[in-house]
Amino acid sequence: MNIVFCLDDNYSILLGVAINSLLLNAKPADKFHLYVLHNGLSENSINGIMQLKTIRGFEVDFITVDEQRYFSEFDVPGLWKNKVCYYRLRLPQIIADFESGRSGLAPSRLLFIDADIIVTGPIGEMYDTDLNGAVMGAVRSPRSGDGDDNEYIATLHLSPLHHYFYAGLMLIDTGLWLKEKIFEKCVEANKSHAALKWADMDILNLVFDGDAYRTLPAKYSVWPGLNIDPYVITNFDDFKKPYDGVYPDAVIKEAFSHPVIFQLAGGAKPWRRCALFGTVKLFYRYAKGTVWQDRARQYLKNARASRFVKIKKLLVRIMLLPVLNKAKRQRIYERLLALPKEEI
Repeated sequence: MNIVFCLDDNYSILLGVAINSLLLNAKPADKFHLYVLHNGLSENSINGIMQLKTIRGFEVDFITVDEQRYFSEFDVPGLWKNKVCYYRLRLPQIIADFESGRSGLAPSRLLFIDADIIVTGPIGEMYDTDLNGAVMGAVRSPRSGDGDDNEYIATLHLSPLHHYFYAGLMLIDTGLWLKEKIFEKCVEANKSHAALKWADMDILNLVFDGDAYRTLPAKYSVWPGLNIDPYVITNFDDFKKPYDGVYPDAVIKEAFSHPVIFQLAGGAKPWRRCALFGTVKLFYRYAKGTVWQDRARQYLKNARASRFVKIKKLLVRIMLLPVLNKAKRQRIYERLLALPKEEI
């Protein structure tokens, strides 16, 4: 499997955990060739990734991207501090040029995954998905419930048939990507739409408007940022709400029962105060044994402290239960039930 990650050095701990979780949950016959595209990884970060080979063998190439050569048409997006998010727009060309430089063969298929993920199962079945002639496959984004977000997406004037997708995971037919001039279309989409909030993700949705991509199952990109933590929550109906109208019930149930990839986007980052406790625990589980273990342990300590404060607030409210109406008592009770048992 040819897998691509793109990052700057600040995300090296995320990449280390992502690769470790990928290796530990792979099938015995799985083989991995990783391409790590970056704008300047430190020697410590590279050594940390190389040490993961003691867990399981894999090939890896570190590619420093010449941003002036490949992305002169793009400015640094507002929510980011560099152009790394745009690397995914031109992966087939960058990898082809790299392989050509060493007389190698460019892979016909690439799986791009954001570095901020945790893998909890084998991904070979997804990697071998028949794209049915599509340029790429992606996971549909669940509905955030944020009115401002939905209002913003409406300004993109996407087709009513289109399901907005995550750009954090793409299964790419490299030949078709180049043949269809996807990067050139991305450049045009960026020029014709001012102030894109989600930068690369908006651009790719504009280019693949009308669901012009192969839909991949939701279990390959579950986002804990919707106040949903599959390692804590047990109510399927709550998990299902953001996915209503996006995926059939059977696909949603599979994502709930057997998630394969967690996408730690936005507030789900383990160092964020709003990160869900179960997610931070899972992150630490896959950081153990790596050079980033101590940092991950600190994230877990911070998450425990934050959780304790939340529990104290709930307990104070419980003391006031007699003066609250029945509906409020029920909500507080349900929140307590959702807490990890070891934290109560």
